[in-house]
Amino acid sequence: MNHRFTLSRLVVSCLLLVPPLFGRAQGPTITAVVPSVNAQTVSPTGPVTVTFSQPLTPASAGALQVFSSQRGGRRTGASPATVSGSTLTFSPGTSPFMPGETVQYTITQTAASSTGPLAKPQVGQFTTAVGGTGNGNFQASSNVFLRGALYSLVTGDLDGDGDLDIVTASRYDNIMHIGLNNGQGVFSNSQELSSPNQNPMDIALADVDGDGDLDMLVAYGYGNVRVVRVSLNNGNATFSNSQDVAAGSYPYYLQVGDVDADGDLDFLVLNPDKTVAVRINDGTGIFTGNQTVSVGAIISGTPYASESIDLKLGDIDGDGDLDMMVTNIFHPDWQATMSVRLNNGSGIFSGNQEVSVGSGYKMIEAGDVDGDGDLDLIMGAGNLILVRFNDGNGLFTSGYVVNIDNGPSGGVDCIALGDVDRDGDLDMVISTNSPGSITVFINDGHGVLGRTRSYTTQTSSAKSVVLGDVDGDKDLDVLYVYERQGGVLLNHPQVLATGNGHTGGSLALFPNPASRHTTLTGAAPYAPLSVLDALGRLVFTATATVEGKAQLALPAELPAGMYLVRCGSQTRRLLIE
Repeated sequence: MNHRFTLSRLVVSCLLLVPPLFGRAQGPTITAVVPSVNAQTVSPTGPVTVTFSQPLTPASAGALQVFSSQRGGRRTGASPATVSGSTLTFSPGTSPFMPGETVQYTITQTAASSTGPLAKPQVGQFTTAVGGTGNGNFQASSNVFLRGALYSLVTGDLDGDGDLDIVTASRYDNIMHIGLNNGQGVFSNSQELSSPNQNPMDIALADVDGDGDLDMLVAYGYGNVRVVRVSLNNGNATFSNSQDVAAGSYPYYLQVGDVDADGDLDFLVLNPDKTVAVRINDGTGIFTGNQTVSVGAIISGTPYASESIDLKLGDIDGDGDLDMMVTNIFHPDWQATMSVRLNNGSGIFSGNQEVSVGSGYKMIEAGDVDGDGDLDLIMGAGNLILVRFNDGNGLFTSGYVVNIDNGPSGGVDCIALGDVDRDGDLDMVISTNSPGSITVFINDGHGVLGRTRSYTTQTSSAKSVVLGDVDGDKDLDVLYVYERQGGVLLNHPQVLATGNGHTGGSLALFPNPASRHTTLTGAAPYAPLSVLDALGRLVFTATATVEGKAQLALPAELPAGMYLVRCGSQTRRLLIE
């Protein structure tokens, strides 16, 4: 017997069972984040707390970066997070977040324990709770009379006094207008900034240099120089140190977020030629990079996609980074798609998912309307609103359609989401054209949006609608701009209008069977109604007029068959041929 061979084999076998002494140890992992991702009722004064699997080093304090979209920009600059064992905590202290604003945060790889750094950074967001007494019933305030053909509107605390100011872009007059709030929703002490380039298209406010105030980014889509201009706030609503960033052939719509998870805010800009330019921040507000992402690919059975329309940034697949969604219109039949491009966590976008969404859908908004912790999609086209629910993995396979019934030439121009009735879920405010109006849709808590009432603006449509507490009473007001004028609708506690005391009669549908149009009568004034398929799944909602009628324009993609129309306690069958 070869004892030397046997002993050698035994030694080797034992060595293979011993773990390596000099292997790389695993760093900490994130075990909990409070508030949870996409939470909607977070206290404006509450802390942000991240818990890790291992105790952290003192240098990990800078790993948590928190960004307010309306007040104070980067909140962890002057008051960084604190380390206590295995937790990182940031508290807004004496400068609470604004009611109903979106707060973004990044947990970077500088979070470390004695065994190494965090393996994977994480980006997330939450929405703060609203208060006050408003219930989604609005009254017109003093109009904000502004110069120029207004096109874009944003709101944020530009001068650091704790209330929301405004910035508007005049597309054809080459003017940026800043209006400072007196604390009660009246915008005075305004200033006009002459635009060095032609036709400002879109505006974003974000603290790109990390100094605790909101800087301004403007996309210029026309003229000899087509750029995104980045102007840094001096802290008092005056701007300097501008940088012009090349961002495609026709910079159109802007989105800001930390796409590479390094603790500062980058930007994406949509060009109608079916491209999205990605520009990366170096942390001081200087942007570089040349990544261009193609969107709007032709899918089987559709004609050429003539242009991309709208852009939204958000973590749709729940993996802790920011993905992009783009709507595209195909000519000549106005078929629409949504392009989904997923982030690899480092700001590199890839994929080729093209989702067919029917005819004409162009405006897009993202928010957790059904309260399950992921981002759903709201899309508008003509007289229809499409609600698509996220399955948690970035797939939007279920949902329904809302008929806004705004006349034969009406259509959706803008969409905003926010808790206007203070019940903890996201409601919807839209602007429509022909005639121009602002319409409020209240969420039932499960993602079903029912219209409450509309507010006439002018004959032209609002070009931009945003929500924010402009009068300091803790509930969400509506701001909008249209041709040469802006307006404010203040949220009040009055009881919503219910018509002229009519209670409605027996429901009737005509014609029935129907092809693509039918009329419902006999409903109560302003009553919400729903259309369900044979399995009881919601596919369509609408709201009756003051006369108890509703003109139902049935979606073209709705298959033939038997459906149920439900209004209050009454249900009628509808046969679609």
